[in-house]
Amino acid sequence: MRALQESVRNRFNKKIMKILNPILLFRDALKRPKVVKQQPLCKTEEPVAVSLPEAEPEQVAVTVPPPAVKKFAFPDSELAHQLLDDLWGIEIGGSAHNSFNLPHCLNIDYCGNDDTIFKQAEIELCGSAMKVDIVSEGDDLPFKDNTLDFIISSHVVEHYFDPIKAMKEWYRVIKPGGYIFTIAPHVDRVPDEHRPVTAFDVLVKRHLTGIRTAEDDAMAGGARGHHAVFNLDNFLELCAYLNYRVVATEDPDKKVGNGFTVVVQKELPDSSIVT
Repeated sequence: MRALQESVRNRFNKKIMKILNPILLFRDALKRPKVVKQQPLCKTEEPVAVSLPEAEPEQVAVTVPPPAVKKFAFPDSELAHQLLDDLWGIEIGGSAHNSFNLPHCLNIDYCGNDDTIFKQAEIELCGSAMKVDIVSEGDDLPFKDNTLDFIISSHVVEHYFDPIKAMKEWYRVIKPGGYIFTIAPHVDRVPDEHRPVTAFDVLVKRHLTGIRTAEDDAMAGGARGHHAVFNLDNFLELCAYLNYRVVATEDPDKKVGNGFTVVVQKELPDSSIVT
């Protein structure tokens, strides 16, 4: 009887192992590389390669942030805020990366879209371009005489072939007691500027004759390139020639840092100056 029970138990165990062996092998295989060798069930069996199916990767929602936008801006000018915050005026050729951030100021530019090299440079530097409020050449403004409190510009006056004409136009439209606030690059602080300061008599000749050649534009780096090279002394000479009263200077300027600042105030009819 005992022998019969033992025989039945052995047969039962063998059946169970036939069922369990594949399960155990699969479990062990999960802990190994994808292709594993099956352990032989007996000494005479050849190893069999088993390829396991790849598990489906878990689906995880991933939020990809947008590309980082370059944001660069020069600091405000304390002098400009001190003189102009309570006044109304315009900026010539304003840019997003070099804004004065004056509360009552419109932007004047020769082009109303973002296709110019100047607007593209703004976008490259800070991700956006300053809105153009009025499309006009900066040396031929659509305003009557004595209508604005101020005209401000940074790194603009050197782009005019005839900066004397530009200064006269700006002076025309500001009210008595108003300001022309100008920042211009200094010849000694512009790394790629190898030309000397533009002689004062050359500036006067341009203004009086109006003669402009293709060679002039080529020397400037294009029609809207740097036609005039300044330092503080020759710009003050220009102001003296025009009989303009200079009420403030900075050298170097405290905004961009590679130029100088000159502030002109238009005289009142009785020659008294508002300060």
